[in-house]
Amino acid sequence: VQDVINSYVKALGGREAVRNVKNMKVTREAELQGQVLTITEMFESPNKTRSEVSMMGMNLVEMVFDGKKMKRTMQGRSQPASPEEIEQTKVTSQLVPELTYMSNDKVEAELVKAVNINGKPAYEIKVTYPDGNSISHFYDAETGLKVRDIEFAQSPAGEQIPQITEYDDYREVEGFMVPHFLEIPIGPQSIEAKAKEVLVNPSLPADAFKVEEVEE
Repeated sequence: VQDVINSYVKALGGREAVRNVKNMKVTREAELQGQVLTITEMFESPNKTRSEVSMMGMNLVEMVFDGKKMKRTMQGRSQPASPEEIEQTKVTSQLVPELTYMSNDKVEAELVKAVNINGKPAYEIKVTYPDGNSISHFYDAETGLKVRDIEFAQSPAGEQIPQITEYDDYREVEGFMVPHFLEIPIGPQSIEAKAKEVLVNPSLPADAFKVEEVEE
């Protein structure tokens, strides 16, 4: 597992390049039912994050995590996060969560097998979070870069539905490799999101990661 993670970090630009990213803002665009969907993601070291999905100027989904507390709204309605989700987000909201997998005793990471993805060999690492949820990461054996994630979501009928995210078109921004193409699952379908702007160490709004206490 450590060898695969080391190769991935090296492919991203190395540990120094990762450390040099204090914050980041990525704006992506995708098309959904003929409309342009804008996906904005912000990150601040070590694990503050904000993501927004908007269409025609309206916020559809918003998630803010300040490193301890989490706020999530869908079409203006607040959705509370469980303690388990918050523990998981503490890990997943890091710029490169893989760097902490081996040192975090609450997270299990195992090398599952070598597989073929788009005709190329890749390594699968399965990661299990404290709440029992798991995700499988796939890394290109040649480049070391992450090419796919698979998580399972439960359908209303109780079936486990694979949610697949594809990563491609990596480009260097300030010494750090960023995927400029994502294929993201939205319910039963997926959308293709292309990066329009990637800013490394920009000036972010002071309240970008502010989570106000939600009144019950």
